[in-house]
Amino acid sequence: MRERVARNLDQDSVTNRFPALVHVSVLPFGSSGPKAEWDAEEVNLLHAGGEGFLLPNGLSNELFPDRPR
Repeated sequence: MRERVARNLDQDSVTNRFPALVHVSVLPFGSSGPKAEWDAEEVNLLHAGGEGFLLPNGLSNELFPDRPR
């Protein structure tokens, strides 16, 4: 969040400069809240989505080979 504010790319700055602009920010853990600063590495996303709990032995690549890597 601090980096976006420093570059004037936070929601308030962008809205003030471009009031008619519709902007979307897609972030794996959101732009605010307790997990906003979490790193979004593949292993984090796998476990945050629940698949790491369901397939803890790493079989997801073998069971679903058609998924992007």
